[in-house]
Amino acid sequence: DTQKDLLKVKLDQLQCHFMWAPQKENIDLDDLKHRLEDSIQAGVKYQDRFYNQIPFITCLQGNCEEAIQNLREDEKILRENHKDDFEKQIIVTYGNYAWVYYQLDQLEEA
Repeated sequence: DTQKDLLKVKLDQLQCHFMWAPQKENIDLDDLKHRLEDSIQAGVKYQDRFYNQIPFITCLQGNCEEAIQNLREDEKILRENHKDDFEKQIIVTYGNYAWVYYQLDQLEEA
């Protein structure tokens, strides 16, 4: 698994939710996910940040395939809301994509 080990070293250097967030043992994932979804539905400012956190939580809950769908939604929201600085705003999302694909053992995508 040398390729996977080398990729892990690179992923550890990314700035994304997989590197910033507490471990799942320290938080109630269901509660956090529900609060994020409630904030999105309530129209809270900076919704794109909430959309970006949901895939991380979903992957920690063991559903990485759904996390990919969540990341696609986040990317869509960023494209709509940050047309002028999309390339800057999408960096964290791309890091999250890489980690989710790594978790799925899809190393080429990661």
